[in-house]
Amino acid sequence: MADKFIKAGFRFDGAAVFPILNFQYDDDSYSWGLAQIVRNFVSGKNDVSANDLKDWHGEFEGLSAAGKYFFSSSRYIFKASKPPPDV
Repeated sequence: MADKFIKAGFRFDGAAVFPILNFQYDDDSYSWGLAQIVRNFVSGKNDVSANDLKDWHGEFEGLSAAGKYFFSSSRYIFKASKPPPDV
């Protein structure tokens, strides 16, 4: 990955990971909002039946209530800087 920054004329200064972890499915969780976006997007494609989509989306509340809900996603943050010009 660092080579891409270097080839673009930057100095690679490091990276960090920002994990998102939800054990509950409620309207305060990241995964709740993401599930709404996915559901709305998929429903507009007509590739998945309305019943299958309803079952998929409906499963999250039951899993959460049973203490079986788990969602994890990682975001990666890369730090780069422009090196000073050669003198």
